[in-house]
Amino acid sequence: MTDWKGLATLKDNNKDDGTETFDVVTRVFDAPVEEVWKAWSDPSYVTRWWGPTGFTSPAAELDFRVGGA
Repeated sequence: MTDWKGLATLKDNNKDDGTETFDVVTRVFDAPVEEVWKAWSDPSYVTRWWGPTGFTSPAAELDFRVGGA
């Protein structure tokens, strides 16, 4: 089971001086790079795995542009 408490410890990284830092999360997958990329970039794949067990995600919208959401 995934330990979601770790994500709760991430803090707001926007500093008072206007700069920001980023947290990096690393995970190793035993799968071809192409399949991992599809899992993260294809909305039909993302809806299958996004969220904890028992959670459903009926839609996904992805924007990989700089500044995208």
